[in-house]
Amino acid sequence: MTINRAHVLNVLVGANEACEAAGLAVVEIVPTAMHRKLLFVALETARSSVIVTSHRMSRQAIGPNLSSRIVRAVERGVDVGLLWGEHGTGAEDGIVEELRGCCEGHAGRLIVNTMPLDLHSKMLVADGESVVITSYEFLNFVDSRSYERDELGVRLQSRRVAAELIDSLVTHIEESDYRLGEQLRELQQPGA
Repeated sequence: MTINRAHVLNVLVGANEACEAAGLAVVEIVPTAMHRKLLFVALETARSSVIVTSHRMSRQAIGPNLSSRIVRAVERGVDVGLLWGEHGTGAEDGIVEELRGCCEGHAGRLIVNTMPLDLHSKMLVADGESVVITSYEFLNFVDSRSYERDELGVRLQSRRVAAELIDSLVTHIEESDYRLGEQLRELQQPGA
């Protein structure tokens, strides 16, 4: 089945106008090239928290550009959660420990798992209201012209949807790592 992007965009424009008039969530399509930019913007502008989930995590994707933004966010007092789901992804090569070392002693917290969480979800939630749900591997993707896959996501502003997503994520995580689940739950508390 071929997706007619123009039709989808027209439907979304009409839906967004109705949503805006009713005070509901506004939805945008996120093409491949916008994902990394949205992640960087979230880390640069968040006031309280950024939670990122990805099926895999790799050193190449984290790299100096992303890791410096993570550290700066934590230095500003933002809590950053990086959650990945599968072994053999490069997460075991020391990147988690390096990030934790750079983030120690700052106002914000870095919450990252060291063991797989059986996650396949790919999402970005900033400040409990800005949400991107996608096929894009935020923690295992390197922008490259040779990358020929088309990743597609949706972005919306909704405290209700963000809270439901995080609650579902925390419930899943608590099954395998209760302490990590509790840390994530704390990020959603007012004043956390």
